[in-house]
Amino acid sequence: MVVLKGELNHREQDKRSRDLVASLSLENDALISTKLVSETKYAESKMPLYINVRREGAPV
Repeated sequence: MVVLKGELNHREQDKRSRDLVASLSLENDALISTKLVSETKYAESKMPLYINVRREGAPV
């Protein structure tokens, strides 16, 4: 999960991150899946995915 500050434009952010993620995937021979989310949604969402990431995730 990638938490971004400010308002999130999914189309623009996806376009900006696509090449980097693809390059890292090829370089490490691993599939990398991303979930882009705004800081507000991450902090406030009651969805199980966000709750689990807040509890178990590690900032990098």
